[in-house]
Amino acid sequence: MRRPPALLAPLLAVPALVLVLLVAAGWAPLAAVDLAGSDAVRSLAGRHPQLGTAGRLVEAWTQPWVWWVATAVAAVVALARGARRAVLVVVVAVACAGVASPLLKALLGRARPALDPLLTTASGGSWPSGHVLAATTVTGCALVALGPRLRAGWRRAAGAAGAAGVRVVVDDRLLVGADWPSDVVGSASL
Repeated sequence: MRRPPALLAPLLAVPALVLVLLVAAGWAPLAAVDLAGSDAVRSLAGRHPQLGTAGRLVEAWTQPWVWWVATAVAAVVALARGARRAVLVVVVAVACAGVASPLLKALLGRARPALDPLLTTASGGSWPSGHVLAATTVTGCALVALGPRLRAGWRRAAGAAGAAGVRVVVDDRLLVGADWPSDVVGSASL
């Protein structure tokens, strides 16, 4: 398996940086797109209560701490198998995400959409989405750490499954109204 180019990580962070700047500036066109997108997705939960129920379950099972605990367990297993370099990469990435989320939330202080307590238990700032940042970080780390050990077909399947899992978390954060569309896009990019 080929190593990704060194500039890949900074290039992937560009959308997150742009969104941080637009959110911090309170750019009206972004706020309008966020409001329209949020209202459209949240109205689904109003029309289909079973989606709201599913959203609450997904929210509960995808709390950031769940991702961090799963990563710690996987890191211990990988360390026991001698994968020190992969564990170091994962620990650094998870630590950065774990620090970046509350720090950016505090710095930006972006209000969440109007929260419905029947749909979400979210609190605090909305940018970045801690759920999406955790899901993306852990999934990406798992693919980087495990990818070289998998055969090509399994690697593609693992990538597709990881992308689908992150997509479920993204869709859930929008469905329950806990995050704005730009929150989830920026968090996945971050």
